[in-house]
Amino acid sequence: MTANTVTTEQALSIGEAVHAKAMGYAHKTGTAIDLTVVTGAHAKAEYKLTPAKLKKAIENNLTPEEIDGLPLPGSRWNDGGVANNNCDIFQWKDPSKDGDSKPREVSFYVTWADNTPEGMNVCTEIEHCKRTSQKNARMDDIPAKWLETYSNHKLVDDRLKYLEGRRVTIRAAYKEAVKLIWQMDMVNELTVYQMVDGVATKTIIGGCIATLEDDTGEVLLEDKGAPKKNWKHYSIGAFLRLNPKAALEQGSSYSALKATEKRPAKTPTPKAGTLTLNSIQTPETMDKVGMVFHSYLDKTLAATGSADYALLLKHLTGDAGKQSILTLGGIRDSLNKLFRMDTIQSVYDTEKEKLPKAA
Repeated sequence: MTANTVTTEQALSIGEAVHAKAMGYAHKTGTAIDLTVVTGAHAKAEYKLTPAKLKKAIENNLTPEEIDGLPLPGSRWNDGGVANNNCDIFQWKDPSKDGDSKPREVSFYVTWADNTPEGMNVCTEIEHCKRTSQKNARMDDIPAKWLETYSNHKLVDDRLKYLEGRRVTIRAAYKEAVKLIWQMDMVNELTVYQMVDGVATKTIIGGCIATLEDDTGEVLLEDKGAPKKNWKHYSIGAFLRLNPKAALEQGSSYSALKATEKRPAKTPTPKAGTLTLNSIQTPETMDKVGMVFHSYLDKTLAATGSADYALLLKHLTGDAGKQSILTLGGIRDSLNKLFRMDTIQSVYDTEKEKLPKAA
């Protein structure tokens, strides 16, 4: 079969149903989940949203039937060319848009996240930011206090970047939380039964038990047959990379699942004293190099009349400086991506306040 098996009418019908389902989840559970993950409207650590935290909130605020009805993240409306009525990605034609507009693909989890109270607040404020940069745009529905707070283009631009990063965080957390629910269910279903004369008995001799630990945020994987002997802790990312389907094909054992671990590719070790493009391979090494780099820039840019400052400008404005400027711009862009994450910005603000004030 091909994707053409699903007609346009079927696709749009599926889309209407999935969209309505996502909106229902958002309206029913959004407030309760927000109360779990949003600690205060003006707190610096306002939105530390993690898949583990959100998973727990979802399980506390949805019925088992509703959790069973959550679509597999990444599943599509035309999986295998066959209509999928419980999918993540669906065809959606927004009724508020022009009647001739084409359907577009939308995610169940994006729809769900964007229509929770917190998600709607973020989306609404993003719209405010975008309208302030448009000529003759309507402003009468934007709160006066907001307009007063973000009174120039620089403030609006900074706020927009923060909000867009926050929206990414919210959307990703919902999808990752449900991936975690699905993954744990599939892993916990892996069971090895004792065989007698070729027939499986009810006696369990192996398989897997996955438990999310609240204190560490890690997943404990244990062997059903020997939990005290065979066990391992995984970060959520590493746990999600395990392949329970492949383990099922290999007998469902703990060792079969553990064998599906994704290991990082090996890279050659650089010679002593040689700086190569892969010299930084761990966050710890990045910290050391970053501290030296920051110390140099901080010292050099501290006094505009110094010899070091003049030397840096001479380098940057010469032919050799073009690559340096590209590199510095790339670092700036990468850092902007990181600091759009609420958790990272919050840690920076908190730790910066602890530094001694300049005289």
